[in-house]
Amino acid sequence: MARPHTRPLALPLALIVDHNDDTRNMYAEFLRYHEKCVTEEAADGRDALAKAITLRPAVIVMETRLPGMDGFELCATLRREPLTRTIPIIVVTADGSRAHHERARESGANVVLIKPCTPDELLTEVLRVTDQWRERSGEDVGAAT
Repeated sequence: MARPHTRPLALPLALIVDHNDDTRNMYAEFLRYHEKCVTEEAADGRDALAKAITLRPAVIVMETRLPGMDGFELCATLRREPLTRTIPIIVVTADGSRAHHERARESGANVVLIKPCTPDELLTEVLRVTDQWRERSGEDVGAAT
């Protein structure tokens, strides 16, 4: 399990969820390198759900093809859970079909990006949704401590 980067403290926490270690690590390292987020990682849907409820990240970045609980089910579950229903969700998926994209949106995704998604594209969306989330909530929930 990757340990979250802990400096600086006011940065938003991003939960990166992907079954592929390389993809998950690439996105997490990029966000940490640019000091825009601290990160926590999960390789499957069930672990991601537990971490989302416990940590209440500022944003969740996930693939739809996850073991244990797929990304669509995870998205829908996060939207039903009172502690996670307002957390922005960015789905990054290799399936570019319109039906897949619509299903992700219907499940609760705020943004759907198609792989190959560059880390720069992801960073842009992470910053956009976390800024919007902070404006709406007026809270510091989702910031790393």
